[in-house]
Amino acid sequence: MRSGKIHADQRAGSARISRAAYCARITDPDVLIFLDASYPVTTQRGQLNWREADWEEQQRRLLHAREHADCTIQTDGRSPDKVLEEVITFIEDFLANRHSP
Repeated sequence: MRSGKIHADQRAGSARISRAAYCARITDPDVLIFLDASYPVTTQRGQLNWREADWEEQQRRLLHAREHADCTIQTDGRSPDKVLEEVITFIEDFLANRHSP
């Protein structure tokens, strides 16, 4: 990663997620990790007041990011700490393999 920092924002709302998909296309990230959650889980976790059709539209908007992700993590049934642990493990492995001969 260019900055050498890991940034995790667990409060991302649907508008921010849409912008993230756009930004991933224009910024060419070193690594792209897609965090996935089912519709019922998204409504249970946060203050998202949306219908299933809205969630499906988000899935459509995020298709490019999902297809180009280096790693996809299904977050249903996992605590934020467990998801973060999986992200860190993936990044460490990714960086180690990238620098291997």
